[in-house]
Amino acid sequence: MGIYLNSNDQVLTKNSVRYRVMSLMSVVYLLLFPLSSTVLPTVSGAIIVLIVLSSIVLYLLPPEGCRHFNQEERLFYFSVSFMVIVAVLATALSGMDYTGAKKLAKFIYLLMIIPAYFYFKSVRVKPAWIWYGLAIGAIVSALVGTYEVLNDIYKSGYPSRAKGATHPIIFGDLALLLGVMALAGWGWFRDQQKRWLLVLPVVAVCSGVLASILSQSRGGWVAIPFLAIILLWFSSAHISKIKMLVGVLTIVGLFVVAYQVPQTGLKHRTVITIDNIQKYKNADVKSSAGGTSVTSRFEMWHASWDIFIKNPFIGVGWGHYQKNARELVRKGERNQSAGNWNHPHNQFISAMVSGGIFALLAIIMLFFIPARIFYNACKSPDRSVDAQRMALAGLLLMVGFGIFNLSESFLERSRTVSFFIFYLAVFMAGIREMNTDSVSRKS
Repeated sequence: MGIYLNSNDQVLTKNSVRYRVMSLMSVVYLLLFPLSSTVLPTVSGAIIVLIVLSSIVLYLLPPEGCRHFNQEERLFYFSVSFMVIVAVLATALSGMDYTGAKKLAKFIYLLMIIPAYFYFKSVRVKPAWIWYGLAIGAIVSALVGTYEVLNDIYKSGYPSRAKGATHPIIFGDLALLLGVMALAGWGWFRDQQKRWLLVLPVVAVCSGVLASILSQSRGGWVAIPFLAIILLWFSSAHISKIKMLVGVLTIVGLFVVAYQVPQTGLKHRTVITIDNIQKYKNADVKSSAGGTSVTSRFEMWHASWDIFIKNPFIGVGWGHYQKNARELVRKGERNQSAGNWNHPHNQFISAMVSGGIFALLAIIMLFFIPARIFYNACKSPDRSVDAQRMALAGLLLMVGFGIFNLSESFLERSRTVSFFIFYLAVFMAGIREMNTDSVSRKS
């Protein structure tokens, strides 16, 4: 089962049936959640709710030591809470409308990270379920994406773009992260001493990249080199340079093949992107060059900067970007495309516009503090090998989300917020819980 029982832990032994049930539920969550993120509709949010309810039960009857917090946990809690507090204050001070209330709800939803973390810290899941879940999620996502593109089963909306049960950008980016994070567990698969298992994380990362390509989500492609650098940095101390080179060449080869196959849309999207950027450089504000997906983002970012300069401290409140952008359009200062959306398609810029400099600081801390914790855990000799792998996966999560949010507002979308909550809680619990276990085994 997914739980480690300790005979010295009276609370845990006394309630072993309860905790075995919780443990079995955690296994289901870890195997089901990756699929719910990309190919299953309306499941990911339900899993988060169940985890929070379970954490309440565990809080009332906790395993010994689970209510003790260390410095890392306090910083972690602060990074999440500070973001929520700033979002609430910025929206309250600027006035709240329906759109603002919906967006604010997403940030308040971030608080679920804390009970989710408590749950996974209390129910000590085995690494196997985490790595299997990630690998299966990436592989199934690629299969579904391939089926969609080849059969064009979703002709309305996004023809020939893989999107699973969500938007193509969300599908491609989350599938990519599932595959890359699965590769962080390569050492665990190797330790099982079953050669066929080593194929699983490799197929998973290739599947994640393929799903990203089929979704034609260019923001995800930008993240790939940075994620690869982190993997190479960590792997340099664990695997040979030949294996690292083979891994890099495999990913590069996958892109080359995908670029040459018209059905993937990779070449078409790349050519369009370059053409749009060139046209935008030579266009005036009212030019139609501002109406493409790429150049619309440039217009929104320009408009956001103008709005931020006028409201640098508390911003205009979440939900008020579009109204202010349309005012700039009305004055002829920005292209009409700047006011087509209710957010500027960049989470950091959205924070600047909506909550001013304090919201920007808060969102940077939300990503930086956990990333720093994971980075330190990767390097720490006091951590177990399993904890270091969890830390690597957590670092990939934070860097990936940080880059994805440069071209989208992932914290203002329910599915991506659920993904962020779930895996940040899993990996933060993993680096502490596994380290604690390793220390107790040595003593």
